[in-house]
Formats: sequence, structure tokens, C-alpha cells
Amino acid sequence: MRAEDGIRYIKERNEKEQMLEMEKAVKEQELAARKVQALEDKAQRENEKAERTLKKLEEDAEKNKAEEALARERKWLDALAKGKKLKGRMPRSLQASQAVSQVASRAPSPELNDEMDLVESEEDFDMMD
Repeated sequence: MRAEDGIRYIKERNEKEQMLEMEKAVKEQELAARKVQALEDKAQRENEKAERTLKKLEEDAEKNKAEEALARERKWLDALAKGKKLKGRMPRSLQASQAVSQVASRAPSPELNDEMDLVESEEDFDMMD
């Protein structure tokens, strides 16, 4: 019976060691999984921060661009009001408004329109003869 007890003791000891090794492996695996998750979370936070920073930089760039365009328009408007001629290209927004004002200033007056209609009707009448 002593040999059987010894074999059983060795068997139980080996099973305990295997169980401890398996538990240790499971704990290490869980720890590794938590570390991986922590790294993924950190990377996600960094990406979100980078996106917010990029968005802010884009908004700042748009704001600066709009402010610069407004300053150029004011400069041109001041020069036009003073009758000065600036070098460079006039901003397109002012080019459009200048074109509208020039067309409006070239439009004939209502009295002139009446006279032109009279002349045209006389020409039509002469052509009929």
C-alpha cells in the first residue's frame, strides 16, 4: 500500500502543479489582454485629441483667411472711396459689386428711354412706307 500512496501523492502533486501553472497562465493572459485594451484606449484618446486639434487648426485657418479677405476688401474700398488706384488684383467680391454699380450708372434714364422708344417707333413707321 505504501507504493500506491506514493504514486497517488505524486499524481496529486503533479495535478496541483498543473492547476497552478494553468491558473498562472490564465492570469498572465488576462493581464496581457488588459494591457492591450489599455493601449488601444490610449491610442483612441490620442486619435480623438489629434482630430480635435486638427479641427481647431482648420477653423483658425478659415477665420484668419476670412479676416485677411475682409482686410483686403476694406483696403480696396478705402482706396476706391479716396479715388486712389491700388496695385494688384481687386478682390472678386468687389469686382462683382463694381460691375453692378457700373452697369447701373450706364443705364439710360427713364426720359431717355421714352425718347428712344419714340425714335424707334418713327423708324418702324418710316419702314412701313
